[in-house]
Amino acid sequence: PDLIYLADTYGVYKDDYLSVNKEGSRSELLYGGLNDKELALIKKNLSGGNTIIGEFNTASAPTNIANREQLSEIFRLNWLGWSGRYFKDLTKGVEIPSWTVSDYEAQSGEKWNFEGEGFVLVSDNDKVVVLRKGIEIGSKDLTFSFEKSYFDEFGIDKTVPYDYWFEFTQTNPSADILANYQIDLTEKGQAVFDNLGLPKTFPAIIRSKNTQYTSYYFAGDFADSTN
Repeated sequence: PDLIYLADTYGVYKDDYLSVNKEGSRSELLYGGLNDKELALIKKNLSGGNTIIGEFNTASAPTNIANREQLSEIFRLNWLGWSGRYFKDLTKGVEIPSWTVSDYEAQSGEKWNFEGEGFVLVSDNDKVVVLRKGIEIGSKDLTFSFEKSYFDEFGIDKTVPYDYWFEFTQTNPSADILANYQIDLTEKGQAVFDNLGLPKTFPAIIRSKNTQYTSYYFAGDFADSTN
């Protein structure tokens, strides 16, 4: 194939498939994760100068560690184990998935009493961190922009807001960062990020070229974004 596109291998859960899962609760996994057979097929078909695109969550759970490491080689990056999303309303029962609330309450020993705008960060180990607008987050929220050196190539020179799922990655020196996210942190928010070891500016689109293929990685759920 000229193009291979991997999008959201998070999988299908029982309540997603067999019922209307309005609360976003977690149920039994029916199918998910990038498995060995799929990975072998991908690697077999990377040649002749074709292109592979990977999108948010391709290497996160339930994809296993061994397959994640092979995906890291394909895309020339490492996943830092954290993803996040903007929520217009942090109030329980509005937008926030129920598993986020239960995980937070179990970890902190406190009730979920958040409201208003903000961000929720989730680790691969299901650790939940909440960042509130006006307290840990500044007025600009999260923005997306191409690097200046790629303005002409892609014809995009504007900084735009981004308000859906994203993830933190670290690129290999052989890869190019085409675009970055930047999250507007207050002093309190910066302290939270420092404690987690996360940068406030981080890759959104990564490209790597070699003699066999060109790879692009989208560190966000771009297919579901309305921006």
